[in-house]
Amino acid sequence: MLIASAVVIILAVIIFAGLTSFRESNNLLRGVDLVADTLNKARVQTLASKEQSGYGIRLASTSVIFFKGNGYNPSDSSNETINMPPMVEINNFANSSTSLNIVFKRLSGETDNPGTIKMIIKRNSDKTKSIEVYNSGLVEIK
Repeated sequence: MLIASAVVIILAVIIFAGLTSFRESNNLLRGVDLVADTLNKARVQTLASKEQSGYGIRLASTSVIFFKGNGYNPSDSSNETINMPPMVEINNFANSSTSLNIVFKRLSGETDNPGTIKMIIKRNSDKTKSIEVYNSGLVEIK
């Protein structure tokens, strides 16, 4: 009976660890998709000249903010905050400036702030995914 209990406990621990890892990976992929989709939304609305404006996003550690205009205005009521899934964090934005904004230009869809967005699982920074934002405004998940 003791051996059977030990086997059940060991199997439960293995299954729980596997499910936790799966959940973390799934949340990371969802977070990456949220950021990439928001970047693409900003670029498409800019190219469409919706409301004769440009659009962009501002990166924060646990969210991205979709905004209208050529720069982020925290008091603009049209800002849309998209929160990351649990355990997911935007860890770094490696770019040529210190700005956390990615704004797209009307007519061309280009950005002056290309770079790499690194996303991680908060409690396991070895689990990462990256999003590359090119000068052209195109976005690639890596």
